[in-house]
Amino acid sequence: MQRGAGRDARSGPPGIFETIAAAMSALLVQPLPLVVPIALDLYLSGGARLSPAPVVDPLRRWLARQDGADAAGLVDGLERLARNGDLATVAAAFLPSLLVDGAAAGNVPWQRPSVDLGGSAVTLLSAVGLLGLGIWGAMAFGTMLARLAKGRAPLGDRFLRASGLATIRYVGFLALFALATAAVVVPLAIVGAVFEVVGLTALVGLVVAALVVPAIAAYVLLAFVGEAIVVAEVGPLRACSLSFGVVRRNPWPTIGLLLVLLIGSAAVARLGGQLAGSLPGLLLAVVAYAFVATGLALARIQFFADRLRRWRADLVPPPMPMT
Repeated sequence: MQRGAGRDARSGPPGIFETIAAAMSALLVQPLPLVVPIALDLYLSGGARLSPAPVVDPLRRWLARQDGADAAGLVDGLERLARNGDLATVAAAFLPSLLVDGAAAGNVPWQRPSVDLGGSAVTLLSAVGLLGLGIWGAMAFGTMLARLAKGRAPLGDRFLRASGLATIRYVGFLALFALATAAVVVPLAIVGAVFEVVGLTALVGLVVAALVVPAIAAYVLLAFVGEAIVVAEVGPLRACSLSFGVVRRNPWPTIGLLLVLLIGSAAVARLGGQLAGSLPGLLLAVVAYAFVATGLALARIQFFADRLRRWRADLVPPPMPMT
C-alpha cells in the first residue's frame, strides 16, 4: 500500500484523521510493531514485580522521623510504592502500555510474584539499567514505525545500528532538556521563594505563570523531537530545529493532532481498564490498546514526516510502495 499515491502534491499533506486512518491501515499490512506493547503488557500483567523497596524503605524511615503532615503523607505514599511499586514500569514509561497508562493495573485479577533485587545499590543500578533499556526500547519501537511510515519493512538492514544511534541522540536531547529546564526553573523558584518570604504572595502567581507558559510552549514546539531523530536520523539539536520548523509552519494542525492523540489514548486506556477484570477481558484489552496506541504513534510519526517532506524533501524521501 502506498500512502497518498493519488494526492496532488500541491493540495497539502493529509489531515489528522486521514493520517490516523492510514496509520491503522498500515498496521494491518505490517503488524510486527504490535509485538512490542503486547509483550510488554503481558509481562506487566503476569511477570515478576521488581520491588523498589530496598531504595524506598530507607527514605521512608528517614521521613517517618520528621514532623509535620507533609512528611506523614510522603511516608504513606512511599509505603505504598514499596509494597506495590514495580521497577519494570521505569522501562515501560517510554513505551505504549495499558498497564502503565491506564487503570488496568489495579484490575488485574491476580497477584504477581515479587522479586527483591538485593541491596539499595543493586536496586538503584537496576533502575538506571531499566531506564536505559526503556529509552532504547522506545527508540527501537520508533525506528520500526519510522521505517513503516517510509514504506519500508519495520525490521531490516542496520536496524540495531539505527536504533542504537537514535537512543544515543535521544539521551543527548534529554540531557540538554534537563539542563535547559534547570536553568529556567531554579532561578524562578528562588525568586518565588523570596517573594513568599517577604510577603509578596500575589507575585508568586506570576512566577508560576512564568513557568507554566514556557512549559506548554516547549511541549508543543518540541513535540516531534523523537520523531525527527528516527525519521530524519539527526542529532538532538538538529531534531529540535526540525520539530520547531514543522510546528512553526503547521501550528494549528499540530495542536489539533496532540489533542486528538491525548484524548484517544486516554479513552482507550480507560476502556481497557474496565475490561481487565478477567483473563479474556485483559487479553482483549491488551491487544486492542496495543493496536490503537501503536496506530496513534505511527500517525504522529507520519504527520511529522509528511510535513517535513514538504519543507525539507532532502531529509525524507517519498514513501515506497508497501507490500
